[in-house]
Amino acid sequence: MDNDELICHCEGACGCCGSLNLEFGTIEIVDDSIYYPFTCLDCGADGKEWYDLKYSETRMNQ
Repeated sequence: MDNDELICHCEGACGCCGSLNLEFGTIEIVDDSIYYPFTCLDCGADGKEWYDLKYSETRMNQ
């Protein structure tokens, strides 16, 4: 982690000001995770909201 990097565990909220007024970009896939880049429309901060992927089930076509 860079010294100027802030980590927040607030899904859907800006890690700087707490606003829910975020503009999300296109989903990106990295290994077993995905992230949405975002910009806060209130304070102008930008970041990435990360999610871990896990196996759910297999469905067969009949």
